[in-house]
Amino acid sequence: MLESKRVGHGGSRNEVRFQVEIPPDLEIFKGHFPDFPVLPGVVQLHDFVIPCVNQTRPQWGVVFQLQRLKFLRPIRPLDKLELTLQFQDKDRLATFTIRRDETICSSGKLFFRARHFRPCVVIPTFNNVATLRAVIGEISFSISSIIVVDDGSAQPTRDLVSQLGREGLIIAHHRPSNGGKGAAVKDGFQLAHELGFTHVLQIDADGQHDLSQTAEFLATSEANPTSLILGYPIFGADAPAARVRGRKLTNLCVAWQAGRGVIKDAMIGFRVYPLEPALALRGLTDRMDFDIEIAVRLAWAGLSVRNLPIGVRYLTAEEGGISSFQPIGDNARVSWLHTRLCVSAFFRRIFRLTPFRSSQ
Repeated sequence: MLESKRVGHGGSRNEVRFQVEIPPDLEIFKGHFPDFPVLPGVVQLHDFVIPCVNQTRPQWGVVFQLQRLKFLRPIRPLDKLELTLQFQDKDRLATFTIRRDETICSSGKLFFRARHFRPCVVIPTFNNVATLRAVIGEISFSISSIIVVDDGSAQPTRDLVSQLGREGLIIAHHRPSNGGKGAAVKDGFQLAHELGFTHVLQIDADGQHDLSQTAEFLATSEANPTSLILGYPIFGADAPAARVRGRKLTNLCVAWQAGRGVIKDAMIGFRVYPLEPALALRGLTDRMDFDIEIAVRLAWAGLSVRNLPIGVRYLTAEEGGISSFQPIGDNARVSWLHTRLCVSAFFRRIFRLTPFRSSQ
């Protein structure tokens, strides 16, 4: 696959552009042709066009039909190219044009059909008016299907979520009152299921996570569609010491509950769920303890867990950084959750109900 770089949207969010420089040492050049090497059309499609479509519309599936392919000018080593993609989401149609400067080298149309992996994003938000639009803008470079669940926010955030929906950037869902992060994510799961998605990438709306790693998480989920993909945080110097210590204590409890090495971090809000097993769980908590409980219970249900590092930074108040974590209430809920899960884990060990094993 050629090392392409996304350079932005075109005139609308249904048009994106990528750039690439053709390496001179591609193996394919040895046969096409020794004295005048050119990049074959099949390589242009397989190694450049289709990967760029998959990066932008990962939920579309696989190519099943090609139309109006034209290879007008030879593409040679060291050529600097720009790929323009125009999308018709209703038909799963991508129209592409490859240019060298102003010269059109190749063009055509690709139709896609569904496969086993159709992901979307679910973002729960509570008063993240300062960061939400930027998070949506960045995540949309990797995936276009985004559900935002407003968990009874104040009017400025409610208005922003509605506006993003009207702009076609998200699927907006409003809860009538604040029910907690878990309640918002569960609403997002149900809506994603109704819309036909198979996997959910859950992210937070506060801008803490390195969203450039989205494609890696989605690709890992696609390669392991029955696995739970969990991030584990790589903190910077701005991480509050109390937060880091609290996570260590929670993760010690989780190591007892799910097995050492299975879940590296149970609190992070950056993860990919297979939707059916997540929906099958009943009675999950509704607030900040949700992330911990669903991870442990999915591990108990037999899902393999894959842990990937994710960069985390803490925004200042001037940058819009806010926390919905309630030090007294949420710490009490997390403590009660750990008590219940540890007792359950004890009996599961006795009756050998849990496959305590390490995962990647």
